Amino acid sequence: MNMKPFELTTDVPEELTAEQRREQANARARVGLVVFTLILQMAAMLLFGFVTWSDWRTGFALNLVQVAIFGTFAYLRMDRLMVHLIFFGLIVGVIQLNAGAWLVEYTGTLDYSIGGGPFLWRSPFWLIVAWQVIAIQFAVLGGWLWERWQGAGLILTGLLGAMYLAFYEHLAYGADWWAYSGCSMVGRAPDYVILSEFFIVMAMAILYKVVEARRATETFKAGVLGGVDILVCFAAAYSLWSVAGL
Repeated sequence: MNMKPFELTTDVPEELTAEQRREQANARARVGLVVFTLILQMAAMLLFGFVTWSDWRTGFALNLVQVAIFGTFAYLRMDRLMVHLIFFGLIVGVIQLNAGAWLVEYTGTLDYSIGGGPFLWRSPFWLIVAWQVIAIQFAVLGGWLWERWQGAGLILTGLLGAMYLAFYEHLAYGADWWAYSGCSMVGRAPDYVILSEFFIVMAMAILYKVVEARRATETFKAGVLGGVDILVCFAAAYSLWSVAGL
């Protein structure tokens, strides 16, 4: 009887290239940067709630600073993905003007007039930049959570986003940026807005995978889908709450 000699084999992991190591480092740094901007955003908004001079200027300045932070990161780390994320967020911000108009005109629950400043359609012009920042933040954070824990990570993204943005809506009222009325609310955040933002941030995480390809056309399409998704989520959540009589 022929016996095969015992063979000891070991799987030696392939050594990463310099480009792969740089991408891994950038991926970790992106998540850390997003967490930093989320904390910065909340701290600044809390501060604006205690001053009497807060209006559209503080909102615009805060979000412009955060876009500048993302841009500086992209430049210093030569991160092409961050460049695409900035472009993605900008397209989301422009397209979501439809959602802003719908919330103001159709639901009658949102009032942007308290913040003042120049308007585009029915929204303050700087809301483009505000949604740009939110899209970048939750695309990066949600994409990381989804990759790490699959479906559970996506649900976690929705929960974190809904809680964070509910607090964001509450602080926006204190900062004299906008106000909701005529609907059931938790603090100053409408129930239907909290529900919609649960799904909005999950969509940003999913679209992150498209942006990750680093192709300008695909990034543009992802931004359009993200902006349309905001309107769809608001409309669906508001309709559900209206049917429920809340």
